Amino acid sequence: MMAGYSSVKISSGFARTMLSMRGILLLAHLALLSIVFASTGLESGVVIL
Repeated sequence: MMAGYSSVKISSGFARTMLSMRGILLLAHLALLSIVFASTGLESGVVIL
């Protein structure tokens, strides 16, 4: 469970860094942010179980 939490923290850090960039990285930010939200939802589901 700690590995999932760590990967969400690292991915959200990358997404925040990409948000400050321009051009194609801004589009990559949106894709990575959606993955972070999906991972957060899955982690919350595991915690509930």
